[in-house]
Amino acid sequence: MSASAREQILAWSASGRLKAEDAARALEIAEVTPKLGQWRRFIDVLLLWTGITLVAAGVIFFFAYNWAKLPRFEKFGLAEAAFVLALVSAWWFGPDKAGGKAALVAAAVLTGALLALVGQTYQTGADTFELFAIWAILILPFVAVGRFGPLWLVWVGVLNMATYSCFGLHSWVWGTAAMYWAAFGLNVAGLLAWEVGLFAGIKWLDRWGARIIAFLTGWFATCIGVICIFDPQTIRSWAILIYLLWLAAVMSFYRMKVQDVFILAGAVLSVIVVVTAFLGKQLFGHGSEAGPLLLIGLVVIAMSAAGAWWIREMVQDQTA
Repeated sequence: MSASAREQILAWSASGRLKAEDAARALEIAEVTPKLGQWRRFIDVLLLWTGITLVAAGVIFFFAYNWAKLPRFEKFGLAEAAFVLALVSAWWFGPDKAGGKAALVAAAVLTGALLALVGQTYQTGADTFELFAIWAILILPFVAVGRFGPLWLVWVGVLNMATYSCFGLHSWVWGTAAMYWAAFGLNVAGLLAWEVGLFAGIKWLDRWGARIIAFLTGWFATCIGVICIFDPQTIRSWAILIYLLWLAAVMSFYRMKVQDVFILAGAVLSVIVVVTAFLGKQLFGHGSEAGPLLLIGLVVIAMSAAGAWWIREMVQDQTA
């Protein structure tokens, strides 16, 4: 309610329907402008997450800097003490409180640090893929109990690293294209699951989580499209059909059903990148480069202007 009201008031102000001097009063009447208590809660949450992030990063960098000087048991003792402290804090505050959720995130990060510590200390010979895969498995209970969107995003990030490690570092087994296909499929599945959760009314999921996963999906889809243009032997030419199907699905769903400007802007950017790659492949290498560069620059400007116009029309239709 408040977010849509804010967008509508700002749209009225931008279109001239509402005077600039009246916009602040309209925002206040709509109860969109944050009050003193809301600012205090925001600062509390900001300081909490900043502290958790700095503590987790500090533990990791402490071991990295003092690795050669610390005895083996001191390394494990300090890392395990930090991990246990995070678990106790999560139990003490409870998973429904901000402090408990922050402690679960810290425990999830420290789990990865402990796994890396074991591998470096005992030289187990474990593959990087095994590290990230075990990390994802071990923190899954934290993710399930926490019911917290950012913690799920951490888990998705670990899964992406496991996918990269498995298919990217072993491209001689799977082929170069396998990593892009696997990462694309993983993030498409994650985006679908997130959207289903939003439509099911799961309150701890938010729109920004879907946007982050959509960004990852668009990144790998764009990579597939560009590689298909420049190196069709690595990714077969039919892969461009998958890219076009993905593009059509994103633009139709986020235009008709959800109307998410951020994701649509990312889709427009993906089109610009792929079309630019196609023009570069076709035009360069045939004499002078000044003409192709000018043409590509004009096409990029035209596509950017058309995309901006299309998104602006959509926003105006929403606020009309």
